[in-house]
Amino acid sequence: MDSIASQMPVEFSNGACWTELIGECKFCRREISDDLLRGSVTRPLPSVTVVEAVGVCPDCRIATPFLYRMHDDMRITGPRDGGWSTWMAKPSLWERFKSLVRWS
Repeated sequence: MDSIASQMPVEFSNGACWTELIGECKFCRREISDDLLRGSVTRPLPSVTVVEAVGVCPDCRIATPFLYRMHDDMRITGPRDGGWSTWMAKPSLWERFKSLVRWS
């Protein structure tokens, strides 16, 4: 399967854009970059992209499955602890700079 990095960025009609997806190893909790995630990125709705992937941790070499829904309002939903959870994306350095300039 293709890397998730090769299927990025994901752009939405409202201008929202996901440039990367960094996973977390289920066992050692270290980051797994999107070039080490293999799977598919699909668009079931215009406002939602689904990422189904498996990542192999470069440190402990254990595979972790990922299932995320990336939304056009920059939130991510996915299974965690027996239910679905919602997370907000961390703004990029560029987005933080633009926000700072707007407030000045």
